[in-house]
Amino acid sequence: MRWIVTLLLIADALLFAYAQFERTTGREPDRLGDQLDPNAVRLIGQREAAELGVAGARGRTEPDDHPAPGAGAASASPEAAAAGATARGAAKPDAARPDVAKPDAAKPDAAKPDAPAPGAGASAAPGVDQGVVACLEWGPFSDNERARAEADLGALALTAAPTRRAVRVTDAWWVNVGAMTARAAAERRSSDLQSKSIDDLSVVDYGSSGFTVSLGVFRTEAAATARAHALAARGVTDLRVEPWKQPITLTMLVIRRPATSLSAQFAALEARYSGTDSKAITCPAQP
Repeated sequence: MRWIVTLLLIADALLFAYAQFERTTGREPDRLGDQLDPNAVRLIGQREAAELGVAGARGRTEPDDHPAPGAGAASASPEAAAAGATARGAAKPDAARPDVAKPDAAKPDAAKPDAPAPGAGASAAPGVDQGVVACLEWGPFSDNERARAEADLGALALTAAPTRRAVRVTDAWWVNVGAMTARAAAERRSSDLQSKSIDDLSVVDYGSSGFTVSLGVFRTEAAATARAHALAARGVTDLRVEPWKQPITLTMLVIRRPATSLSAQFAALEARYSGTDSKAITCPAQP
């Protein structure tokens, strides 16, 4: 029994010594508990964060009479460490908190109302002024349509004349007057249409059926149908709208840096050319 009591006393002494050793060295949770005082942490608002950030930026421009960060950290009180952590968190707000603004004391112009918003114009091509689209591509056009569209664009007082870009179209529609066995008959019909001031026409082969008068090739069936309706209103009969089975080359017009103030006028102009559309693009290199 005496040996058992002796062993228990020895075990208690060892356990007490181990507990004192753990308290002296300290584990990670204990060290964190000793360093931070949750009661000293205070949440601040957006205005206080901005004031603390500006004050911190001003302090960095003055001579630093204080010891380097980390020096004497061991002797600092837990309350001072917690207050310092709160101030540092306010001076550098977390990007995941959109309600906290990030002041920029080094760039006072950023606070001006006329300063551009961050990221504004990021998709615009380099060198493009604010308030303009990089470039606008409009089309496609046949040769006659292109000439008329260029004349209409000239009336908009653009900063530069539009340039041309050829596109190859394999899926198109065309308007014609039907097959004629003799070319002379097709030429007479063409002359009759020209006397009525009908433009964009030509005598072409109509496969094995002979010849016909083409009244335009269009990228979509809707555009070809609109052309046929407009011609019918002018007294042209026997019109056909059919798929065009051969690749054709049409023209896209590239308008460089159109002012946004012309958007309404351009929309009205675009509506007059059925089968065309426009889109903003990166300006191609100048020839």
